[in-house]
Amino acid sequence: MRKRGISVGELAGKIEMGQGALENLLNGADQSSLPGTLPWRFAHALGVPVKILLRKYYND
Repeated sequence: MRKRGISVGELAGKIEMGQGALENLLNGADQSSLPGTLPWRFAHALGVPVKILLRKYYND
């Protein structure tokens, strides 16, 4: 199963790498303390929809 040129295994690896950075982001770590690498960028990309969802639920 391949979508947009990335395998499920590669995607799982990227998610796993991004989890630590995502946890830091959600725990309020400032951007400068996170590495400017793929895991940070991936976690940031994941973090945006997460923040929007959290804001949506907490504002209601």
